[in-house]
Amino acid sequence: MRDFFKVYKEYLVKQKCKSEFKPTSDKFNNVVLYNAYKNVKSPYKITDADKSAIHNFTRISQQLHDLYKNLYQRLEDDLNNLNLRGIEAAEYIVAALNREYKVISDKHKKTMLKATKGSYYASDLLNFKIKSPDPNIGMIDARAALESLTASAGLLLNYLRHNLDKQFSTDAINPNKFAGRLQDMITCSHTTVVLKQSYDDILYNNGFVLYDDKKHQIIFDYENRKDLLLLFAGDMMFAERQLFAIGQQKEGKVKLRLRQYVTNQRIKKAHINHSCVKLDFGQGNPKDHLSFSDHLQAAIDSYYEFLDGTLKLPNFHNATIDEAVSVWSALQYIAHYINDKENFDVYLLKREDFEKIPTKILKTDLIDYVVKLTKIRTYKVKLLLEALQADWNKYNDIWSAMLYTVGEYYLLPFFPLIHSSPFNIIDNLILKGGVSLDDRGKKFEQYLYNYLTNNKTSFPITCMPTSTYGIPGDSEEIDVLIGMKDSILVADAKCIHYSMEPMNYADAWNRLKEGCTQATRKTEFVKTHPQYFTELGDYTKKSFFTFVITNYPTFTGFSHNGIYVIDSHSFLAYLIGGYITKRQIGMNRDSIIEAERFYHTESQYCHNFENFLKENPIKAEFKSRLYFYDLPLIVREPWKVIAKCVQLRTDPQFNISNEEEIQEQGSI
Repeated sequence: MRDFFKVYKEYLVKQKCKSEFKPTSDKFNNVVLYNAYKNVKSPYKITDADKSAIHNFTRISQQLHDLYKNLYQRLEDDLNNLNLRGIEAAEYIVAALNREYKVISDKHKKTMLKATKGSYYASDLLNFKIKSPDPNIGMIDARAALESLTASAGLLLNYLRHNLDKQFSTDAINPNKFAGRLQDMITCSHTTVVLKQSYDDILYNNGFVLYDDKKHQIIFDYENRKDLLLLFAGDMMFAERQLFAIGQQKEGKVKLRLRQYVTNQRIKKAHINHSCVKLDFGQGNPKDHLSFSDHLQAAIDSYYEFLDGTLKLPNFHNATIDEAVSVWSALQYIAHYINDKENFDVYLLKREDFEKIPTKILKTDLIDYVVKLTKIRTYKVKLLLEALQADWNKYNDIWSAMLYTVGEYYLLPFFPLIHSSPFNIIDNLILKGGVSLDDRGKKFEQYLYNYLTNNKTSFPITCMPTSTYGIPGDSEEIDVLIGMKDSILVADAKCIHYSMEPMNYADAWNRLKEGCTQATRKTEFVKTHPQYFTELGDYTKKSFFTFVITNYPTFTGFSHNGIYVIDSHSFLAYLIGGYITKRQIGMNRDSIIEAERFYHTESQYCHNFENFLKENPIKAEFKSRLYFYDLPLIVREPWKVIAKCVQLRTDPQFNISNEEEIQEQGSI
């Protein structure tokens, strides 16, 4: 283990404002970065492995810095040959992204039509693969490819924010190379994005980099690969839980409350004029809009059940959570309709070819369209669209701020508009709306208590109210305290934000580690202050289980100082019901095809919980379908770059055929 190296990285992360540590900065200095270890205060002695890890980290930091320098030089050259203002170049980048998404989504639809009837995992349909244009890479996850392409577009748009009014030009412009220049911008930014992603992952999380100078290989690896499996399995649990919620909708067990924000107006026709979109509407069955609305409600019902949909967001003129989400649902419907119904799979060569690709919409039109589709008040819609709007004056995340303003228009990047994680969007809307993570945490704690006291558990338990116990100067806030026949459960409840980037994962995990420390302290308080918990009876001889409960399954199964983390759904499923099911999704209802119980007796109910924390059976099911894979990030000379990652075994019939080339002539 490289323990000192881990502390060294934590020191770097805390020095956020020190430009010499940042490979993306023109002030980066590899000597300063390397010597930073001398300022690190660590309980661990520096070993040869630590020194090697710091040396390699400095080395890859310098290479990443050089890559950024080269990127900016190439972007300047390419932009000059496009003969555009920076703000105009932004339109063509979004057009290229929309064109590529159109190609892949159309081919995926054709592939789905050819699939044989049968039963499949949901991930088979969602995680299909495509053939990489580079034969050295082979088949790649299609969603990951589109996400990487979107991140590349995001990088370019962030670069352009410094040059929006600049006129790029040169005397030697070849109109027939317009698409080629744009492709070069995306290609070189893509290389930078994938390397920066892996770099950030080893910086913020428990990774390191190895150099094989003989083979000219750079390898990104992790101290604990088991954690990679847990994280990937956690991400899979999001989709499965949402599908379960959709099943509850089909069986009529859920009131489809978001449908109140879906009117009988539906899009009848889209008109594309010089990349600008205008829509015609008519009355009818808005089935596509309803589908997006129901899927978003399934996301809310899956992981926000402790928040009332009528909760008001003060920063959005008291728009409710349901109203905020419904505005995004309308955007999804608009973007999906244009991508699905319009044919813009066109040959790209010259500048005018891009004008056939739907890229932008008048701001006033979009506001009117959303109001027409939802009947939400105009002043609320304006604020909620602004919450999804990028700010050219600062760095933007294209996954949560996907509406880019260009004069009186909004740019519409279809893939992030339609496929951004609903949990990421909802988290950001709630936060921007004025409800903090701590505010959510209080509601989360109370929800757990109410759920356990209002529902029958498998065997009798005593659940203490969420409250502060003790006297001034000797008190403790207890989130979750449960008495069982042979055991006492003590937990700290922690809400985290949905994680998209390596830094987000690190922030969430640090918050949960704080929870582990707090849970340990709270357990000690309960043990030493039985006078405040007389309802639990004499528990001096009972087993204590200390853990952290969180709202998302991302870190379920992780531990810190022997304290494990569990998501609220797994926790409640153990106490109430006590089994896991496999379901077959049908058109009208979902049928259970297999079930596994966690316990059979009250003694097992008390004592099996520890193993349930350590080896969550739901995650274990998903982990069984994962495998480790050496993902090629860069395959060209002089260095081949590989990242250790996790892949999902999927049914190959859902992959886009090797015979069908994705990167067709004229494609970006």
